[in-house]
Amino acid sequence: MFKEFLQTVLNVMKSRLFILIAVFIGLFSILLVRLFNLQIVNGESYLNDYLYMAERTLATPSTRGNIYDRNGVLLAYNELAYAVIIEDNGNYKNSNQKNKELNKTIYDTIQIIEKKGDSIINDLSIIINPDGEFVFTTSSDIAKLRFLRDAYGKKTIDELDKDGDTLSTSTAKDVFLYLCSESRYNILTDLNTTKMTAKELENKAVYSVEEALKILTVRYSLSSNSFQKYVSTTIASAVNQKTVAAILENEAQLQGVTIKEETLRKYVDGEYFAHIIGYTGRASTDELEELKQIEEGYALNDVVGKYGIELEMELELQGKKGSETVFVDSVGKILDTTSITEPLAGNDVYLTFEYNLQKEVYDSLERHLAGILVSKIVNYDVTIKTDTPASARYIPVKDVYFALINNNIIDVNKFTEPDASETEKDVYNIFSNKQASIILRLIGELTSEAPTIYSKLDKETQIYMSYIYTMLAHNSNGVLLENKIDTSDPTFIAWKEDDSISLQEFLLYAITQNWIDTSKLNVESKYSNTEEIYNALTVYIQEKLAGDTSFNKLLYKYMIKNYTITASQICIILFEQNVL
Repeated sequence: MFKEFLQTVLNVMKSRLFILIAVFIGLFSILLVRLFNLQIVNGESYLNDYLYMAERTLATPSTRGNIYDRNGVLLAYNELAYAVIIEDNGNYKNSNQKNKELNKTIYDTIQIIEKKGDSIINDLSIIINPDGEFVFTTSSDIAKLRFLRDAYGKKTIDELDKDGDTLSTSTAKDVFLYLCSESRYNILTDLNTTKMTAKELENKAVYSVEEALKILTVRYSLSSNSFQKYVSTTIASAVNQKTVAAILENEAQLQGVTIKEETLRKYVDGEYFAHIIGYTGRASTDELEELKQIEEGYALNDVVGKYGIELEMELELQGKKGSETVFVDSVGKILDTTSITEPLAGNDVYLTFEYNLQKEVYDSLERHLAGILVSKIVNYDVTIKTDTPASARYIPVKDVYFALINNNIIDVNKFTEPDASETEKDVYNIFSNKQASIILRLIGELTSEAPTIYSKLDKETQIYMSYIYTMLAHNSNGVLLENKIDTSDPTFIAWKEDDSISLQEFLLYAITQNWIDTSKLNVESKYSNTEEIYNALTVYIQEKLAGDTSFNKLLYKYMIKNYTITASQICIILFEQNVL
């Protein structure tokens, strides 16, 4: 019986039906394991990926057209380069977590970029000048007001001064502090953490002012694109291979940061053709508004013509963008591409002038102008009046020496470097002594019990006193509130027009009239008396003058004028700094 059963089993196992059943059982088992994996083991992960998967339509930039002369000689072209970009595609529980993590990501990215020898794009309209002050970089008052409108999130410029606000008079520092505040990007610096306790600062990153400004630049650009989903922001352009490698190596830790290819605009012999060809740059808000009225498709990060042929022939050179429809996961990784529309390159532009002729004309004109300039330079002082004819208007050589410093052809910052030459060190020692004595004299006048009226001061001291007034009234400082000054006030007229009082008398009067912004001064209480405020003001003036680049250049001017610095020292430094 057992043998018969065994034989039956063997016969079944040898049959084709058994093999088919075994295959089906094996396949079914694999399917069960796979389903268990999908639904039980990794079910939540796959569900999240599905829920966060989104369709994007990405714009593909076109290639800008080339520019040629009449004979086809290349003048402007594109070169392949790499850029560091960031996209705000992280998932955050709340705005505090977003600000903390996004600021940290941007900071880490900037550190990598700068460590590898590259720099970030700075188009915030706020910079820190060489004197350590926040200043606007806008080209006009209306451009500044438009920037303030966008920075404060207003729809129109008129709204800046509604509901008791006076935002239109904000200084660059005011805007910086507002954008760094908790209500905006929550970037902590030494300037906005003074009232925070050690407990409140625990586990929080506090950045230097310079670092905060760089982070703010990127955050502001990101927020400008916030209404356009998936539009990336360029942090740095034309970066080197070391930066590319470092960013790609750390891409997993830098949420939303990656490398993309871009085209860099290059110009042949720009010295000769820059005034004709012009240049390109990232589109500003105002430029974008104008371009969109003519041609749709422009975005905030687009490179557009800013001047010359690049500007005038913008629509011809720009080309048409392409598009790419993709599906991405929650962190922006592309999962699938559904359709691609190729971009159309811009048209090439041929100009009417000839390359070689233009160069020859430029060189000839340069030689002619240089000849005129040299013929007008004289080695003695010159007094030029309004009725002095052009043929008799000469240039004292001392003005030429000062222009070398004033226009930064001679770099005075090198005078204090460890490898400075003996001549540079000697000039710096002369300057240091001059600076100390002049500041001491000015503060002495400002604190004297019997100050000299302006008209009785020597000409050099008058220039310095006028500079102090201008420095206090400058927007970057905003200590003297010119918009509050009554220009018909007799004391103001006595200072500004009649020169019949001292600067000390005017400033003391300005304090009593609330023309001085005491919040900019180190006073113990807002209820301080006039004397206390004035003492704080003189301390402020003394500190500002010591590090003020423009004031220091004034000192160099009079050092050259009075032969404290000699012509031979200037000429030697020109050679030592490789100017000649």
